[in-house]
Amino acid sequence: MKNVLLTTLLVLGVTSAWALQQTSLRIKAMGENLQGIVEDEYTDMLANPARMVGINKNTVFANTTAEVLTEEGIKKSKIYGNPSLPVSFSLFSVNNWGVIAELDKSVSQSGYVSNYKGPGVTYLELRDSVDQSESQNEQFDIGVFKSFSLKRYSMCFALFPGRIISANNSLSKSDYNTIDSISGVTLNKYNETYNSLNEIESLYNKIVFGFNHEVKESIREDLVFTINLQQNKTFHFSNNYNYRDMDPDNDGNNMYGTPITTPSYSTSSIETRNAQDPKLMSGVGVEYRLNKNLTENISKGLIFGLSWQPSETNQINTQLNQNYSLIGVSITSSTFISSSTISGNSNLYKIFITWGKNIKFPDKKLLLAYALRGDFSFNDTAKNTDLIFNYAASKSQEYTGSLGLTTGLEYGVFSSLSLRAGVSLAFVGSVKDETVSTSLLNQYQVHSKSFDQSKMLTFGLGYRPLDYLCLDIYTTGNILTLSNLQLQVKYMF
Repeated sequence: MKNVLLTTLLVLGVTSAWALQQTSLRIKAMGENLQGIVEDEYTDMLANPARMVGINKNTVFANTTAEVLTEEGIKKSKIYGNPSLPVSFSLFSVNNWGVIAELDKSVSQSGYVSNYKGPGVTYLELRDSVDQSESQNEQFDIGVFKSFSLKRYSMCFALFPGRIISANNSLSKSDYNTIDSISGVTLNKYNETYNSLNEIESLYNKIVFGFNHEVKESIREDLVFTINLQQNKTFHFSNNYNYRDMDPDNDGNNMYGTPITTPSYSTSSIETRNAQDPKLMSGVGVEYRLNKNLTENISKGLIFGLSWQPSETNQINTQLNQNYSLIGVSITSSTFISSSTISGNSNLYKIFITWGKNIKFPDKKLLLAYALRGDFSFNDTAKNTDLIFNYAASKSQEYTGSLGLTTGLEYGVFSSLSLRAGVSLAFVGSVKDETVSTSLLNQYQVHSKSFDQSKMLTFGLGYRPLDYLCLDIYTTGNILTLSNLQLQVKYMF
């Protein structure tokens, strides 16, 4: 029976799993700010793989999602295709090693067609337009980690490399024709075609060194050091082509009957290319966690973290402008090429602190948890833009702060069924100061600020039909519907 279940889970993980998850669906249903406050096997082991020392059975997790698009939603977004193939599978071993492999691929297409026929006494206006776009996204993450036990201490080493590739193609075409109402002759023609391609490739690798210390039975400490490597490559191409013929029937008159030189038509195109291939940059981070059991049913936690991540801008831009016109026997043609480079760097500093408490009521059926989290970041950016005859430099400092309050509940209806709910309030504000210099004597400053607040309700349930099998469900919508449900299966052997 167990072998059959394990095989089923492996197939599930390779065919229909959800994308990368840092927290279990149990914690997501109660509120993500509760990670590290409410003890949770999956979430705690991903935050610090040194926690694997505490498991006593091999454990498999497989994540999947069940998303149902309503007919109304399809009509509103004009989506006529949305195939996807996500994958997720993770294994934690009693031998203190683990592996996680997750893949998320999706393709979305949209299109719009319009036809317009404008009435007129002497001529008709015909306007036809087509808009098409296609987006492809692929994310692949793997993780390999090993932990070691040293009496009251445990430590780990882990690698989490990954890659994200995103591509977007778009095509927009418009045709405008003016036709004589009586003869049906075309009096004026104009069409415009625009196509673009945008590609982004992000490469990253997180190296983790984790330590876990059981100070005494009621106190546990975690200390995690990370080295973050990342590189973001971008490419953009676009072409805008225009064609106009003011006398397509070559009768020597334009659409208003005014004499003009014939033939009389022109074309123009603007081709743009932008490419960026910066070097691999490395950042560092540290996180400290302290969990303390105040009584048998009450515990509290404190989490504190710092990180620094540099990045580089190294973009080359080129633009090709071509114009051509023929009026009678006179031909005019021009070509203009321009180029520019954008170089710079930025340093992003982050700090956060979370404090919370969870309470198990005497009957053990109800768990109440709450947490307060504060985040602060500072981004220092400098950029230089070099044109053929111009130069511009900019420096900016952006401060962002957020405060979040989360309250979550877990209630055991039966020994095998638990209901979960959470509410999270968030307040986010930012201030940005930018100084732009186009010359030594020409400078200006831009000051901007923003503030936003939000509320999020989350729901979920956990079902444990067997001692070694558990199913968790999470949604931000209606738990009773099949729309956008996320599922996580846990199997122990």
